[in-house]
Amino acid sequence: VFFRDVAPRSGKPSGGEEVRILGSGFRALGTLDIRVGPKPASNVGVADDETIVFTTPESREADQGHPIDIFILTNEGRSYVLRGAFSYRRGQTDSPGSELQRRL
Repeated sequence: VFFRDVAPRSGKPSGGEEVRILGSGFRALGTLDIRVGPKPASNVGVADDETIVFTTPESREADQGHPIDIFILTNEGRSYVLRGAFSYRRGQTDSPGSELQRRL
């Protein structure tokens, strides 16, 4: 198993974005649990031998603005840590008025 990259490497604090972990040997991992920092990701799956896909959870405020780890746990008890592989952009909200406030 080899981990090459994470794409994208950052996302919005509200979560809900698809992220891909790129590398090789992923089919051998079986069923996976992924955590972004301390929070569980959703829609986790092995797309092919070179791609793991998941949806980001909502971030904790403490995790915004700096790199956090991605934890990959297999159903056989193996674990992998991608140190500082993802970051949530600081202070972005998805409310309709927030874009206007940022421009003012």
